Amino acid sequence: MIFRFIGVLLLFSLFPDYGYSFRPRNELKLTLDNKSGKPVDMYWINPDNHEFIRQTSLPVRNGTDSYIDSYMGHSFIVVVSGETPKMNSNQPTFTLGTLDTVVTVTTNPENQLMTLVLITEKTQLEDKMAEILDYCRQEAIERFPEPRQGMEVNAGGEVVNNRRGVLLSRANAAQHCIKVLMSEELVEVKREESFMKELQLAMANRLRDYQCADPTAETSQAVSRSYWRHAVIKDSKGTMKPKGWGGRRRGFDGVHVDTLLDQERARMMLVHDWISEEECQYFIDQAKPKLHKATVAGRTLQAQDPGRRAMQAGILYDWDDPENPATRVANRTFAFASDALGIEFPLRYQEQFTVIQYGVDDEYRPHCDAGCTGEEYLPGGRVATMVMYCQTATKGGGTTFTNANIFVQPQPGQASFFSYLGPPADGNSSSVKENRIMDDGLTEHSGCPIYEGEKWIVTLWMRLGVSEGHSADMVDPRGFLAK
Repeated sequence: MIFRFIGVLLLFSLFPDYGYSFRPRNELKLTLDNKSGKPVDMYWINPDNHEFIRQTSLPVRNGTDSYIDSYMGHSFIVVVSGETPKMNSNQPTFTLGTLDTVVTVTTNPENQLMTLVLITEKTQLEDKMAEILDYCRQEAIERFPEPRQGMEVNAGGEVVNNRRGVLLSRANAAQHCIKVLMSEELVEVKREESFMKELQLAMANRLRDYQCADPTAETSQAVSRSYWRHAVIKDSKGTMKPKGWGGRRRGFDGVHVDTLLDQERARMMLVHDWISEEECQYFIDQAKPKLHKATVAGRTLQAQDPGRRAMQAGILYDWDDPENPATRVANRTFAFASDALGIEFPLRYQEQFTVIQYGVDDEYRPHCDAGCTGEEYLPGGRVATMVMYCQTATKGGGTTFTNANIFVQPQPGQASFFSYLGPPADGNSSSVKENRIMDDGLTEHSGCPIYEGEKWIVTLWMRLGVSEGHSADMVDPRGFLAK
């Protein structure tokens, strides 16, 4: 038991929560490996009506495999090709957990019934761990065999051979053996992980260009759907009013929200009917006289970027003027972000709105709105973005999150909300200064080229840790003091 205990401790110390994911948190890869000796079909079991939905367009022949993208908690049934799936039968079923899974189908030679073996990264790791433990235990026993009866004493009178000493020596030897072998395994896994990450990033731009050029591309499927209402409070006369600074527009009760990505340090949501035509017209009218060539915020705060072709203008909002359209939209946006992330945002000393006009051939190449390499968060830096679509192009103009395999084909009035800040290690969601890590690439996004028409968007970047002496115009998007 001592060897297994040591192994478990080392497993936790040597295998932290590493990894680079390009998929929504609960999306999984399911592989069906057929070794049953006969062709099989796989069906998804709809939990709402128990309907069977076939997942394989053709039977999976013996000796071959097939894979699909699925989600944790989904249940399936495997049948011999041509058979009708039935619940409570001899046809095997399984339910996905939280990891990518390989399901191997075999046939029991005694009763000829199909059986399933589920293999995940966890079971593979457990098998590898058991193999290492067995090897190190046997090596320790061979190095330190059972002592003879009694004790052996050296010339100095010290006990050199007894059972307790042998067991301790075995434990130390096994511990060293496990450390060496597990370290070698971890180095190999890290090397493969690094290669896959570099390969994915190298392919991202090319995949993005193909996606942008695809006229049939549609918005990615939501992993969950919800409904958000702007909180209201009663004033001194008992009249219900929106909480905060009057951000509830006329006719605004709530909005449908599609969650497209839900990772610990990266979230992306498509919000429907977020901004009205009247509000959009206000922003466009205010921006037109001030449009200039688009810039990006960096250490010098304003710089032109060859990867960004567009026109833009900044629009201020005034918290002391709650009925101003820009203020209403700002209040609504901060309220949504606070609810989505469980964070209270400071309302003052934030960035102004940026209104952007994209014409034919204009685009914004892949970029991040703040740090996105897994660095530590700096107070004052950006943590979330709301992109509001006021006018969409006839052709082109989609929004891509290539590393996350997400595409948005926007409609007027919709908004893309995404955040790129992880939770604090202490679990206190209101903590700003300590132990927060930024996204590591999933929120890198781009604005596809405009092929026909024009696109107008209104963007609001949101920050934490801003104050009078540390305002958004004093620090760059990552939180560094501007030069």
